[in-house]
Amino acid sequence: MENLKADPAMGILDVLTGEQARQRGGFPDADFVLISRKGYEIRDDWSGAYLRTTVTQKAQHGYNEEFPEMRASFLLAGPGIEKGTVADVHLIDVAPTLAALMGFVLPDAEGRDVLAKQ
Repeated sequence: MENLKADPAMGILDVLTGEQARQRGGFPDADFVLISRKGYEIRDDWSGAYLRTTVTQKAQHGYNEEFPEMRASFLLAGPGIEKGTVADVHLIDVAPTLAALMGFVLPDAEGRDVLAKQ
């Protein structure tokens, strides 16, 4: 993997160890994780070209979550929602937050209720 990373044409920005991936909050069973360079995507196709320079599908794996353009917006409005900003909302936070608004708890959810008073 490091040899592929060394070749800019391969589109690999970084190779994480399984432990590094776990520290970043993902892929608990991975031995390694590839992170693609901007403009490249890592696909799960079993046939076809390994490398493509044209984006053919959105929301594919392999992108660096640290790139600002990979952040998404999360907006809520309605009764009981106070005006303000909550920083650093992750996808796993959506279900526990919406559950709390509806009056129940998801005890096995990995995320957090981002509106809970700390």
